Amino acid sequence: MDNDINACHDMNGEAKFASEDKRDSTMRKINLQRIRDHAQQLKADLLDSMNTQLEELLDGFVSTVEQIEVGDDTDDIQRAANKRKKKGELPDKVFVTRRSVLTELFEISHIQTIYHIFVAILIVFSLNTILFDVLEKGTFSLNFEMIQWAFGKFPKVMAMWVVMQMSTLLIVYPALYYYATYRKPGNSGLLDIVWICLVIIYQLAFLFIPLIYLIEHELPPASSVIITTEQIRLIMKTHAFIRENTARVMYRKKDD
Repeated sequence: MDNDINACHDMNGEAKFASEDKRDSTMRKINLQRIRDHAQQLKADLLDSMNTQLEELLDGFVSTVEQIEVGDDTDDIQRAANKRKKKGELPDKVFVTRRSVLTELFEISHIQTIYHIFVAILIVFSLNTILFDVLEKGTFSLNFEMIQWAFGKFPKVMAMWVVMQMSTLLIVYPALYYYATYRKPGNSGLLDIVWICLVIIYQLAFLFIPLIYLIEHELPPASSVIITTEQIRLIMKTHAFIRENTARVMYRKKDD
């Protein structure tokens, strides 16, 4: 009889402890849900406030930009750059030392405020992600697998980059030097036609070969962007270099 009574007391004690643990777990979940709801509400209020302020700042910035007047010196420089000395000649280029556009924009108070707002938004989203990971998973872990995958096959990227750089150095400049050396002053001739055809062939090859390389090696997104942006940059620089110097060679006089 005593054993039965003791067993009943033990069962009641275990049930009591289990009930208390369940109650504590429920309260913990309720508190976590309250914190999560409060964080979401805080984020929504902050984004609404920033959105309103951002619209006001953008309106003020547009009004400020509309009031900026371009000086007469800039107009004179532009007219001089577009002026042709003789019929058929390329316009003269006028180079002016100036600061970058971003440097000038960041001196405007509206742009500085917009920049600070975006920094604050980045911090808020980062804190929200950290808080979500801590509350849901109980830990905060940094995962760089996506970045490693996006920049994968980097040796192949560097190989193509070196090939593109060497092609501009070992093909474009020697070919232009040969053309400028053997091209005689005067009207356009066969050498000019051959030179223009070679330039077109080179630019087309420079456009398609890297793209074929990307497809064959199945490079990931970030690695592909590296090659394509470098490809576009070199194409533009090569075109500017050939255009500027070819005009000098074609309009060169005998005494030059």
